[in-house]
Amino acid sequence: MAKGHGNTYIADYFVLSLKTIRNNVSTIMTKIGAPSRAEAVAKAHAAGRS
Repeated sequence: MAKGHGNTYIADYFVLSLKTIRNNVSTIMTKIGAPSRAEAVAKAHAAGRS
């Protein structure tokens, strides 16, 4: 996500289903309280996670 890749690219890269990626992205965003992918990435950068 931090590199701007979409769910389809991420799913193909990790050889996972698109549904799995959607679920994982949604779970991450919920856990960190980010309403958007951009905010999730910003929070990851601020925490030194990317």
